[in-house]
Amino acid sequence: MVRAQSLGMVVTGLAGLCAGCLNGASPWTRATPPPSGSDSGPTVAGHPAEPLEPTGPATDGAASSEVQEVERQINQFLDALARYEESQPTTPQDVPSPPPVAPGGESSREPEPPSPGALGVGSPGVNTGLVLEPAATDASAVATPQPAPVAPVIQGVTIHSAPPLAEPESADAQTVGVNTAMEPSSSAESESLDGMIERLRGHIAEHPNDTEAIWRLVLLELARGDDVRIQEHLEGVARETGDAISTTAEVLRTVREALSEPGPASDRALDAIQRLRNHFTRDAELLIPDVALCTRVSTFGVYDEMDPSALVPFRANPVIVYCELRNFHSERTAEDLYRVTLSSRLEVLTADGRSVWTHEEPQIVDRSRQRREDFFLAQRVSLPAELGPGDYVLKVMIEDTTASKATEATHSFRIGPTVVSQAGP
Repeated sequence: MVRAQSLGMVVTGLAGLCAGCLNGASPWTRATPPPSGSDSGPTVAGHPAEPLEPTGPATDGAASSEVQEVERQINQFLDALARYEESQPTTPQDVPSPPPVAPGGESSREPEPPSPGALGVGSPGVNTGLVLEPAATDASAVATPQPAPVAPVIQGVTIHSAPPLAEPESADAQTVGVNTAMEPSSSAESESLDGMIERLRGHIAEHPNDTEAIWRLVLLELARGDDVRIQEHLEGVARETGDAISTTAEVLRTVREALSEPGPASDRALDAIQRLRNHFTRDAELLIPDVALCTRVSTFGVYDEMDPSALVPFRANPVIVYCELRNFHSERTAEDLYRVTLSSRLEVLTADGRSVWTHEEPQIVDRSRQRREDFFLAQRVSLPAELGPGDYVLKVMIEDTTASKATEATHSFRIGPTVVSQAGP
């Protein structure tokens, strides 16, 4: 019905256009006759049309024939329109309404999206609805897209206390504590230490010269507080190595006693430390920490160094060569004395390294009732008169013949101009 009304509007417009031609000069002089086979007159959109009355005489025959041709075409169009309306359903809701036409001939209304499930896959509907049959659940069906996997993210952590455990039968049986203090088991600690000691003793019985295992065994026995029978562990090692291990163990034992009971225990700890120092001094590097040319030497570290201007060229210059010695070896003799045996060599070199004077002492022996802690050499020598003015270097070389080790040190000095040259020719 809506479509018929729209077509009627078009026909009315055409009729108006034709009516515009019916002015004072129009040849229309009669009503439009009805088409053949019809009882009614001409209609416009299903309604009778008013008869067209001419407003003036026809101008000529050509104009009258043209009007008749237009009248015939309009009547044919109206007849076709009437037959079309009779063939359409009369219920308003069965006739779809066309979308409004925008200027330019395009529809100004967006097509309504089909309802979910109204269209089948690959079967588009054209102005009609479709019902989707239940989809088959086979492998060929279109799979529903799955969301991309998302990595887990920890947003928070909550710690809850565990329920209290049942009381253990005894304190020693408790091995795991929850929110409670724990104390080491003395019996477990003692058993572990005893097991390590027994394993080391078995290893040393099979490898009596394993000094590393012996040293670990001694330390564990000291940690347990045992009276270490050190000599039983040292039967398979060299004498000097055994002395070092036994002396070190004695130092540890006496130092522990001195920390708990100061006094006489401190003296014993110092004696043990000194014995350990003396043991390693034999293998330590021999050192000469200080060399000087002196006019007087009183004792270790107390001396008067010579003024450089006192050395006169081309004249014999008596001096005392003072040098200190460290890490020397003291040998205990049958007379219960401590003996140090050395040899020395003095040499004077020019600035360019040329040797101009030497002095040697093949054997220097020092004996004392106590082991010396400080040791120095003071040698009175006379520099030769052949030495002219200039810069020189005194090289001191000392050998510890008992320990078979040697060392050397240097001291730079200068001999000034002669007295004659200072007074003039």
